[in-house]
Amino acid sequence: MGADEAVDQQTESLIAKVAGNPIATLMLAQTLLLPRGKMKRARELCDAALALAPDDGEVKALAQGIRSRGVGAWYFTMVQDHVRHARYAEAFRKIFKPGCTVLDMGAGTGLFAMLSAREGAGKVVACERDAGVADAARNIIEINGYSDRVTVIPKDSRELEIGVDLDGPADVLLWDNLANDLVGVGGLDAVEDARRRLLKPGAAIIPGRCEIRVALAQTNPASDTRMGIVDGFDLSPFNRFRPTQTTISRRKLEFRSRPVTIFDFDLAQSELVRSRNNRAVVSATGDGVDGIAQWLRFHLAEDIAYDTVEDEGVMAFGVQYHAVEPFEADQGQEIKIAGGHDRLRTWFWIETD
Repeated sequence: MGADEAVDQQTESLIAKVAGNPIATLMLAQTLLLPRGKMKRARELCDAALALAPDDGEVKALAQGIRSRGVGAWYFTMVQDHVRHARYAEAFRKIFKPGCTVLDMGAGTGLFAMLSAREGAGKVVACERDAGVADAARNIIEINGYSDRVTVIPKDSRELEIGVDLDGPADVLLWDNLANDLVGVGGLDAVEDARRRLLKPGAAIIPGRCEIRVALAQTNPASDTRMGIVDGFDLSPFNRFRPTQTTISRRKLEFRSRPVTIFDFDLAQSELVRSRNNRAVVSATGDGVDGIAQWLRFHLAEDIAYDTVEDEGVMAFGVQYHAVEPFEADQGQEIKIAGGHDRLRTWFWIETD
């Protein structure tokens, strides 16, 4: 058994002692299994408890809380992003060749795997490292009638093997980024590994190019999150813990410059994407500035892009807001936005001469 599956004998003995008591079973899952990362076994106990008391409201509530642990809430907003789905489907129609094999990296709900099959892929291999999510995706694909062309494998893409999980190298790599800053969930490593081991030479990658976009911004209404004097007490030393960035709705920002691209990743190139810093000069529109807004633009195919801010109706992504010392900018004033990334995180600041 894998690390998530192996549960020590003492714990299994405790589970056996409460068999038949759904609440006690769920409490053991909550207190003993989840803290140790034994998600698969915890979900099995949820199934057992619900089988014992399918109509008990408390059992349902506890089981749902356990089952959903570790499954991002973003799944439930991403599936409402019909603009995104339409752009990807258009890209599939443009890129797919009859009978092509698609490797879908990060299957999630299975939506993009089914879209791939519907838009012409001959075979789709969809991998998903969360075994519970993979099982749900497999069930979704089955009830929608695509099991003959879509296979779900409960593995991280970096564990896939040619001849075991795929008959041969794939014609297309489809990867579904889940980070507002592109790099936050280790996607670059996974794409580069797949390109090196699992794809045919010259295979298409969707998206094949990604831009990190930035602009000067002010929160709406203007907000200074730094601590100072509160009820007569000086709380400023707590600013050492102030978050460097937060996710914010586009509606809560006023842009104070036109957007620019500060990082541009071409994922189809042979070289690795390396950690780096970069700078971009923007022309301020005037008024107050209290942060830098950062978002993404994905290039899915030639002339088909998806911008997480500038496209209307975006649901799948938020804007990353990087607070800076508030200042007043003159209209037309040139401001230098600087940024860095180490392939796992990003950071941005205003650079002064």
